[in-house]
This record gives sequence, C-alpha cells and structure tokens, in this order.
Amino acid sequence: MNIIYLLTNLTNNKKYIGQKVECRIENLDGINTIINNKTELPYYGSSSNILMIEDMKINKFKAEILEQVLDKKEICKREDYWIRLYNAVESDDFYNLSYPLDYSKRDFQNSIKNEFGELYKEFAANESAISKRINSARKVGFNTLEDLYLDVYK
Repeated sequence: MNIIYLLTNLTNNKKYIGQKVECRIENLDGINTIINNKTELPYYGSSSNILMIEDMKINKFKAEILEQVLDKKEICKREDYWIRLYNAVESDDFYNLSYPLDYSKRDFQNSIKNEFGELYKEFAANESAISKRINSARKVGFNTLEDLYLDVYK
C-alpha cells in the first residue's frame, strides 16, 4: 500500500504529514504504526526536523492514513496537497519544514529544499563528502583539494 500518513505525537499532539510506499499500518503495543513491507520494520518518517527527531526518542507517535495512493507517480502530488491543506509548513502544530520534492521532475535541483530558501543543488554542494573536503582544504589555506593532497604526500 502507498500512503500519505499523519503521525501524531501522543504527548504534545504535534503532527507530521509524510508519504510511504509499500507499507501497511499495524497496531504495535496499542499504537498504530507504519510497517515497511520490505524490511518488516516500523517506519517513523524521514523528517529532518531536529525537534521531531528528539521528540521521537522520548515520545510515542501514532500513525493514521490520510490517503491511499494507487499510482506511485502521484504520491508527491498528493502529499503536497495534504501538507498545503493543513498549512503544515507554516503551522506550529506540525513538524513539517518544507513541501515535498517531486524527484520525477527534471529540474528538482532548483527547487527549494528548506525553510531557509536553500536550493537542493546548493544544499547538496555543501553537504557532499567531496565538498566538505574541498571546503576543509580551503579553510587551511589551499586553493584546491589536490594541492592539500600533494602537500600531505610531500
């Protein structure tokens, strides 16, 4: 089953809207939980919201299905619909930080990644392993990563 889900923090009632493909909902210890069909493990979302990640360590979250999506190609569009319907990105009642990204679109690199207005290509350039090495080399005074490697080799 492919779903748009709503996770609710049972302590503070704060919510998160997301999507998951090939999953099901099961009652684990009295709480509806998303189960990944491939791994058979509970799935708790893919949010990068630090507050939500910390809350998940100490609080329980229940899952409910907002919509079952038959066509996987439509899942980003449907998730976007629900996030906008609830105004989840702007609301303090939700953990959502951004709108979903449709990876099927060719120009997703120029889409906005987060609430700070960073584009996906800018975020990726700053977060990739090679970019981190290049930035570290520049911080210690080398023009290129190759210059640093040559200096270390010598």
